Amino acid sequence: MPIHTATGDFAAFFTELFNSILPVPGVPRPNMPPHPNQQNQYVLPTTPQLASWRAVFQSLLAGDWDSANVQAQTISSTYNVVQFLDIRTGRTYYVLMEGVPGMIPAAVDHRERSVCITEPPLDPTRRGWGTYVFDPQPQRALSLSAPHLFDDAETQDEAVNAFLGLRARTLLLAGTDRDQNTADSPCDQESPTPRPFREADVSHTAESVFQMAFEEIYSSDASTWHLQFHGNATCQADVFLSNGVEAARDIDTFDTLYWLSENIAAASTAAAAGGPDVLTVDVYDNDDDCPLRGTTNMQMRFASGQPHASICHGGVLGPSRFIHVEQSRDARRAPPPTDPAATLGRNRGVVVCGILATFPLLSSAARP
Repeated sequence: MPIHTATGDFAAFFTELFNSILPVPGVPRPNMPPHPNQQNQYVLPTTPQLASWRAVFQSLLAGDWDSANVQAQTISSTYNVVQFLDIRTGRTYYVLMEGVPGMIPAAVDHRERSVCITEPPLDPTRRGWGTYVFDPQPQRALSLSAPHLFDDAETQDEAVNAFLGLRARTLLLAGTDRDQNTADSPCDQESPTPRPFREADVSHTAESVFQMAFEEIYSSDASTWHLQFHGNATCQADVFLSNGVEAARDIDTFDTLYWLSENIAAASTAAAAGGPDVLTVDVYDNDDDCPLRGTTNMQMRFASGQPHASICHGGVLGPSRFIHVEQSRDARRAPPPTDPAATLGRNRGVVVCGILATFPLLSSAARP
């Protein structure tokens, strides 16, 4: 079956996509009753399905869109590869998604806490396995991701804005709210546990399609940097950058963290034009820094050199090309006047500007 084609406003497509996903408001705590929106809409992929998804992402990375489409539909009849022409920019993107633009299947509630679908070609039930975007002509060796839609408010919009503005290679978006299912993740929970990690939380569950996508994309080259956007109200700094282990300026990998930190701070200061409303930025390089360092993050663990079989209960082994970006609410806001609570120096636009200043354009020889 040939891939589906679509033409339209690509940025508007993401609004449709996010509107199709049910948010779970609030922060669940241990021993709390389920929220009414926790309807177990996330379907657990089986081990054979996950193995097949690796082949799909290998085809996508090779630009073999037709094969990827056939392979994906063999795993789940809900998934398609869509060639999307953006009328605003003239750029073409390839999107692996459930349904097609304008016809995204509705999520389905399940009584059971953990549901698998073992007859995938015949079952039209929405899985919630995520959306993956590929730019066949990227301008920067970057891959961006948002695993905590809605819960880390506006990080999904920030990831989209950054992907489109930076012309990154790939964009990975979770398919459900991290707390959609009531069952806990089988992988490491934080200790002490401020909140449980649920099985739909793709940053804290090893066996997910999101993880298969990340592993194949990360392993496909040795130059692309991977930035993952998170939000919190814990860190003192507005933007806290971590590689999972203490940074040091005399290690080349960590220099990138410092460059990014300095460039975000500079972009915020320049945008504030002498005003006091600027973002504070920090790098994990001290035991006293913010504890939110991504050490229980499955993508961080794999990038650090931990094999897939060990990421569920193994730690971060060392530095990598993965940057865990924790941000205050102000750092995730849309720039003014879109968000009247934002200021010129404190919004996600200056974060993206800092990223742009850190990662250079690909040379023409390096572009696909």
